[in-house]
Amino acid sequence: MTWPLWLLAGMAWLIVWVWIIVTCVAAREGDALVAIFRSLLPAGCTATCLASFLTVPERQPTFHRITLWAHHASVFLLFLFLITAEYFQAEAGWRIWHRCSTQSVAASFRRLWLLTELTPAPIAVAVLLTGLRLIWDSPQVNSPSSLWLFVMVVGYSLFFWDGILGYRPIVRRMWRDWKQSADAGIPVARPACTRRYATDTLQLALHFFSWPLISVFGLFRWNALTLPTQAIAHLIGRLRVLPPGWPEVTTAALLWLLAGVLVASVRACFRPHQAFDR
Repeated sequence: MTWPLWLLAGMAWLIVWVWIIVTCVAAREGDALVAIFRSLLPAGCTATCLASFLTVPERQPTFHRITLWAHHASVFLLFLFLITAEYFQAEAGWRIWHRCSTQSVAASFRRLWLLTELTPAPIAVAVLLTGLRLIWDSPQVNSPSSLWLFVMVVGYSLFFWDGILGYRPIVRRMWRDWKQSADAGIPVARPACTRRYATDTLQLALHFFSWPLISVFGLFRWNALTLPTQAIAHLIGRLRVLPPGWPEVTTAALLWLLAGVLVASVRACFRPHQAFDR
């Protein structure tokens, strides 16, 4: 497919998704739109990545460079989200410290809630899918048996699942609590001075400070023989019956799924009597 046809196909694909989104949101207003976009944006990102991978089923240098650019751009956007989220929390904390109105504090958490509901999910999906494609493109270079990629896959997977099971529910709860306090006219000092508020803020900050530490491994590509990476190399060797590239992709996907099980188990243990927020 030549470049003009690629551009036309991309424009047609974009128009289709714009039409889908417009028809879904036309009859809704206010916060009801958030739930629609929360579902459609990750779905659109997933469909776009998978459609492009199916369109280019062979390893091509040009498409590899495009995928690499999309992967790095997605990583940068995810870190930008974390920075912005920390800003909104700092803004709310500043208002709490200076005893501003509860409505103003709730407004800061509302902006954080909107950002969290709409932004990270499609970006995280793009990071995941483009990363798997890069592994498939260059399994010799991008193998999970390498220490740097093993750390990045495991670290990213942990925060991917914790974002779903921890980060987003925490932000929802913070927004809901402050909204209820604002509606009830409760002064700032009462809802602010709680242990849960401090714990929730610390958990959100952990995502922000951990992401640069994980990315450092990808930047410098540190590599060394360790027991985990030796076990991963053994697993990849057992999967050599699969086509080239698929043993590495399968291993990375398994690490991603195991991280999800671990995060869900840990959160269930620490909150055995409280269901996840929905």
